[in-house]
Amino acid sequence: MSRRLAVVLCVLAMGGLVAASRVMAQEAKPDVLTGAKAAVTAVATRAAATTQAEGLHPLAEKGKPFAIIPKAKKAPNLDGKIDPEVWGAKPTLTGFYDQDTGKPVPKNIQPQVWLLYDAEKLYIAAKMLEPQMNELMAETSEHDGNVWNDDDLEIFLDPGKTKDPAKYYQIVVNAIGTVADQKGAPDAGGDTAWDCKDCSVKTAKGADFWVVQMAIPFKALGVTKPVAGTRWGANFCHDRKAGAAEKSSWANLGPEWHQPDQFGTIVFEP
Repeated sequence: MSRRLAVVLCVLAMGGLVAASRVMAQEAKPDVLTGAKAAVTAVATRAAATTQAEGLHPLAEKGKPFAIIPKAKKAPNLDGKIDPEVWGAKPTLTGFYDQDTGKPVPKNIQPQVWLLYDAEKLYIAAKMLEPQMNELMAETSEHDGNVWNDDDLEIFLDPGKTKDPAKYYQIVVNAIGTVADQKGAPDAGGDTAWDCKDCSVKTAKGADFWVVQMAIPFKALGVTKPVAGTRWGANFCHDRKAGAAEKSSWANLGPEWHQPDQFGTIVFEP
C-alpha cells in the first residue's frame, strides 16, 4: 500500500468516527435533557418541601416551645369531653414547667392542651390532672373577678407575634367556667375592659382531673382567619391551688408570665 493511500484511508476512518460520535450524541441528547430536567425537578421539589417544613419549624425560636394547630374536620362540640376522634389522640401541647424550680411538673399534674381551628374560631380543650380534686378551689363566679385566686387555666394569645406588652390577650378560666379577660398588661397600656366577645366556655370535672373547653372567634381577637403557616405567640399556664399548690406554664418563664417576647409559638397548619 502506498504512503498516499494509507493517509487517505486514515483520514476517512477519522471522519467516520467523528460522524458516528455526532450521531450518538444526537441520539443521547433527549436522554441527557430528560435527566437534566428530572434533576432540576427533584431539586425544586426538595426546595419546596424544605420551604414548607421551615415554615412550620421553630427556626427562629430556639429554646421556646412550639406547636402546630390542626384544622378541625368539623367544629367540635363543647361538651366537657375530649373525644380523640374530634380533638386528636394526643394533646397538641404539654410539657409545663414549674415557675419556681424551672423543672417539668410531675406527670400526675401535667396539663394537656388540644388546639383546633376553622374559618371562624380557635378551639381549645385543656385537661388539668388533679389527684386531689377534693381540694380544688373554684369560688369566683363573677366575670372579671379574681379568678386567679382559684385553680385556673390562663391563656395568653399574641396574634401575629407582635411581642407588644399592650397587644396580647389574656383569658383566665376556673373550674366552674368563670372568666376574667383583658388585653395586654395594665402597666403597659393594656385594656382591662376588653372582653372575649362571643367566646364560648364549657368546664367539667372527673375523678382526678378537670376540663376547660373554649371556642374563641378570631374577630374577638381583632383578626380574620389566619392563613396557613401564620404564627402567633402563645402561652398556657396552670395556677394550681389544690394539693401542694403549684404554678406552671408551657413556656418556661419563671414567675412572670406577662412576657409576650418570651411566649411559645403556635402555627396554623396548612
